[in-house]
Amino acid sequence: MKVKIEHGSSAIDVEGDLDEVERVLERWWTPQPNTGAVAAVDDDQSAPDGEAKKPRRTSRRANRVPRAATGPTHNGFDADEVVARMKNDPRYSQFLNKVILGPKGRAEKVKLVSWFVGETPLTTGNVHRVLQGIGVKMDPSNVSRAMSGDAKHDYIVTRTGPQPTYVLSIMARTNFEQWLLDEQRTA
Repeated sequence: MKVKIEHGSSAIDVEGDLDEVERVLERWWTPQPNTGAVAAVDDDQSAPDGEAKKPRRTSRRANRVPRAATGPTHNGFDADEVVARMKNDPRYSQFLNKVILGPKGRAEKVKLVSWFVGETPLTTGNVHRVLQGIGVKMDPSNVSRAMSGDAKHDYIVTRTGPQPTYVLSIMARTNFEQWLLDEQRTA
């Protein structure tokens, strides 16, 4: 039998026969009344009918290996490389002022990434990783809403494979570029 009791910052783990556990608890553990002590008992040595208990099975989720946050994804897109190119671009200050820090909404932030990569098909996850890299805090669901809802008429959607991919249409790309780089041309 295994017993674990936690109370505030104090905790005790005892393992052994029932008599041994009771003796240790009586001698070393004196909980205060109505303090909310929590006890967990794990009798893993035998089941009530005398048979040995089966070991707990780990879940599939626990056995998964997390995907690396950096490097190319399944479609060959490397968000870190795009972030580095954006930050080293001489027009980055305009990107920063007009879109990243500017008053524009999520659709423009997503279009910035789509415009910058050109005709490379992007998933919403690709766009989300780039936005995180340049310091834009946006939930993946909001990236998806921006691409498939707010600006759905600006994207060409391909639904082959596990996730749809998005490419900014030529007209939307031209309009966005004209708006984004307007101050640079007049200055």
